[in-house]
Amino acid sequence: MTVENNVLNSPNKDTIRDMKMCDGPLMLSDENSTSVNDRNVVCMLADFVDKNTQVKKNINLNENTTLEEFLKIVAKQFGYVIGTFSVSLEKLNQEENITVEEEERTKTLGDICDRGTRNQFLILEKDGVKVEKEMVDASDDLETGASLISGENTILSKGSKRTTILPHSVFTSNSSNDGGFTGLVNQAMTCYLNSLLQTLYMTPEFRNAIYRWKYIPKQSEISRGQDKSCHKSIPYQLQRLFLNMQTSKKRAVETTNLTKSFGWESSEAWQQHDVQELCRVMFDALETQWAETDQANLINKLYQGYIIDYVKCLECGYESAREDTFLDIPLVIRPFGSDISHRSVMESLEAFVTPEKLEEPNQYECSKCKEKRDAHKGLKFKKLPHLLTLQLKRFDFDYQTMHRIKLNNRMEFPTTLFLNKLIHEESDKSNGRCKGDVYGDLNSLEKSTQKKSDETNSGESNLEKTNVYDLFSIMIHSGSAIGGHYYAYIKNFRDNEWYCFNDQNVQKISPEDIERTYGGSSYSALYSSTTSSANAYMLFYRKVNSNEDFLSEQEFPEHIKKEISKIQEDEELEKREKELENERIRIKAYCCLPGETELQECSIRIHRDKPWDEATNYVYDEFNLNEKYLPRNRTRLVKFEEHCNNICESFDLDEKRKIGELLNCSSSFAPCELLLECRAENEQFENFTSEVGQRVVIR
Repeated sequence: MTVENNVLNSPNKDTIRDMKMCDGPLMLSDENSTSVNDRNVVCMLADFVDKNTQVKKNINLNENTTLEEFLKIVAKQFGYVIGTFSVSLEKLNQEENITVEEEERTKTLGDICDRGTRNQFLILEKDGVKVEKEMVDASDDLETGASLISGENTILSKGSKRTTILPHSVFTSNSSNDGGFTGLVNQAMTCYLNSLLQTLYMTPEFRNAIYRWKYIPKQSEISRGQDKSCHKSIPYQLQRLFLNMQTSKKRAVETTNLTKSFGWESSEAWQQHDVQELCRVMFDALETQWAETDQANLINKLYQGYIIDYVKCLECGYESAREDTFLDIPLVIRPFGSDISHRSVMESLEAFVTPEKLEEPNQYECSKCKEKRDAHKGLKFKKLPHLLTLQLKRFDFDYQTMHRIKLNNRMEFPTTLFLNKLIHEESDKSNGRCKGDVYGDLNSLEKSTQKKSDETNSGESNLEKTNVYDLFSIMIHSGSAIGGHYYAYIKNFRDNEWYCFNDQNVQKISPEDIERTYGGSSYSALYSSTTSSANAYMLFYRKVNSNEDFLSEQEFPEHIKKEISKIQEDEELEKREKELENERIRIKAYCCLPGETELQECSIRIHRDKPWDEATNYVYDEFNLNEKYLPRNRTRLVKFEEHCNNICESFDLDEKRKIGELLNCSSSFAPCELLLECRAENEQFENFTSEVGQRVVIR
């Protein structure tokens, strides 16, 4: 039994960039892996019911999925009641989009979608019908791989099912969050990051330390009037994110700037890294940035504990030991080679410190006996940290099937954890201990005893007061060793209520929800046993004598108050830009110049209220044309289909009408295709309407 020496070193962003899964599920590696095989249809879903959030999700579905099944999946993904919303498939090569619910329910996605490309579905309001939210019970069955998070790619296969117990908050994607909390947007597969960030944000000691630190830009960049180092500063971006979470009026805020400070490219947001390793490297970066400040060594003070790795001769009693540090304690659920799992966290902790017996042929070379002897090798806790992190090792390897597996076994954990009996104090300080790899004589460790409580407050020792912990966060993994979803149950110290932080959704939960995360089997009213794949993965405890509260806005340092003003200004500017962007039409414009045989193209955005002739002038300028080479009056803008090179419709008599009216664009989600048609000096443009046949431009 060994414990890794976790003394914090200088941060290495390459470590973050190159992290792979150590004790987590294997996930899709990149965005391209959404196309699993030729029989899958890539569906891009955009929710336009609530125009303030416009949640988008990407999923892969089998082409044989019926439209009836598809509507049920969409309803579950967005939490709507079937029949109260409309789903429209955008078809660029047809006059009108396909309204899914108006098609025959027995049709399949393969009948209406295109394989090998992304199919864009819009979720819209029905005329005269109010969209209703569905409150789904936590015990409902979910189909395999259906991660109910915005932006995450998932794979749904026909014929495979599992039972997943999730809180009902997962399905309330457009309602306001309980407790006034601001959620976090899932970039793609960053649910594991979000659950960790939300836990750290809800930790008073950590959040306050982030706020007390002041970012100071490099002097060289100040002199040049620019500051680029802030974009690479993990503590600064973490500070801004926490302030956003605390002050933003949005329902959820982005984590993009923080992940960029890690050195991640956008594609790496589609990879699920090891949350434990991510936490450690983030702490490394903070310790480095906080050096020579008031927060110096704070991470160690909060999260670092001390453990004794010892070997004791069973013949003479001589004991050699060394001291190690740890940031978290890995707890085995099912011991190697055993069919019996530990039933509780306390049982696993006791097994953690139970010594292993070294006997023939692995006897210990006792330096006092001068020969090999039977011995005990084990671990002893010397000092536990202020904030205790327990990792439940739910991911294992099955040597019979040679596959990674997830252990969904029941593992109970208390809300209050008494760890007094696990602590060993040194009674003889003179019996020196050498740190690191050098061993010293620590026979006194065996003689040290733990005082027991006499069940009265007056009889409690200081040790008994300081090694009692309250649970305040549970990081949960739902899914299998192949893939899944992370979210967190976190206690709010202000009202002592528990909340489910599931990416952008934050909802209050009950004690029964916490008990469900133990894992194992549950029984329904029909007495059938089902095993939940949603269970606790990491536990965060805080010492009961902790009295630090969150800084109030009146207590904020001056630099934080200035940062809040900047954030609010940026948010207001972003809001205005978004409102303006929603009024712009995405256009993919083409042009074939006289004497050429290939189309040139460009992508632009034009406000929907612009007249058609102004839009034509804009496209004319975008292709860098001039009156000398090709006069403006010898060009016009027409509706176009690039895949077959056909003109669909011209608007010569409607040049003063608004472009949004003529194109009948319902959203800015998919681009409209237009052609800047050119004519020779002695030619005239033909008039085309939607009723008249199409004309081939280029063969």
